[in-house]
Amino acid sequence: MRMWNINPRYMCRKHLMGEHVETHMLVGSLRKEKSVQGYIINGLIDLDTVVRRHCAVAVEMHRRGYNHKSPMTDDDINVVDNHNIHECLGGINEVANIRELRCRCSECRERMKDVDIAALVVW
Repeated sequence: MRMWNINPRYMCRKHLMGEHVETHMLVGSLRKEKSVQGYIINGLIDLDTVVRRHCAVAVEMHRRGYNHKSPMTDDDINVVDNHNIHECLGGINEVANIRELRCRCSECRERMKDVDIAALVVW
């Protein structure tokens, strides 16, 4: 599981859709009371932003004309909020993630070309 936590506008389809799926996988893991502590410690997820992040990704999916049929429900939000109380809050290094995506994916690299770093981390 990974939250890239960069501006969804600059992510390729594969990474945008992947992050969307993984936000739902994260909620499912929390619902099953599986530990996500390793993901938090390694800066891959941030429970404090998962619901807002899902919303930002869904908005970008809609903007691109993709079909989004899996909103975060009130129950999903409660699951995340309840875990925020018990788990330490993580932090995601968006600048490192930008570098990683640029190295890993030519489509993301092309979408990010000539874009100021501030625009990439604000979402």
